[in-house]
Amino acid sequence: MDIGLDGPEDYIALQKIRAMIQRIGQRQDSLPADLTLLGEPGSDLADLIDALPDPPVDLRISIFAGLATARGALSQISGFIFDEVPTTSSVMQTLVRSALLGSGRVVYVLGPPSPEARKDNARMVLRQEAKSLMRAYSAFEKFKQFPGLVPPANILAAQRERDNEVGGGAGAIGEARTLMAMATVIGELLMANGYDSPGGGESFAELITWIFHVYSGVAHGFGWPRLVPGSDSMPGHFLADLYMVTCVADFASDVALRRTIVAV
Repeated sequence: MDIGLDGPEDYIALQKIRAMIQRIGQRQDSLPADLTLLGEPGSDLADLIDALPDPPVDLRISIFAGLATARGALSQISGFIFDEVPTTSSVMQTLVRSALLGSGRVVYVLGPPSPEARKDNARMVLRQEAKSLMRAYSAFEKFKQFPGLVPPANILAAQRERDNEVGGGAGAIGEARTLMAMATVIGELLMANGYDSPGGGESFAELITWIFHVYSGVAHGFGWPRLVPGSDSMPGHFLADLYMVTCVADFASDVALRRTIVAV
């Protein structure tokens, strides 16, 4: 499988990717296993949660899930590459997409230096997750053959009330627009923290756009990703795409750790 190892610089990038993935795992392991303990009193995350309405899905669960998804996906890719575990190009790109979605939301919420920006972005992410959950509820409550999977009426009523409170009359933007907002938020932050982003923030946003659309097409089993530039193995330059997404995940794990503890 051609993943883009075309010269010495690519092998150097691959080793940087491996180091970041290991660092992501170490940071994740340092977070509390009990999600109710995520965000020490007085930390930025605790202050953020206090400033938000009670959502259908606790923000701590969303953050932890995003970090865990990114870590798991990237660790799996690392195993495929370095342990030579057999796989396919579509599996690799689908995992990269999952890592981007999970870590991107975390950065979008916790990355901004301004508490007000973090609050606005958190509400957007909470609305987006609530919208997905409400769609699931609407489908589940119609089940006839699996009554045990139908949510109790009191749970549905309480969750829909929380959804209305979080929504505040505003709709949730789609995944692609969320990622574009995320790219705007973290493009400069990545460069300020020593990550490579040739061309600056605009270049970073374009790469995120590319990865989201092409890799979503792969994950959905569409044929059109084979029509865009790429190698014989897969669309795009996999190593470059993996490097960018790993940078996002690395920053997500770093900022999550910093926002959940009280600096001394």
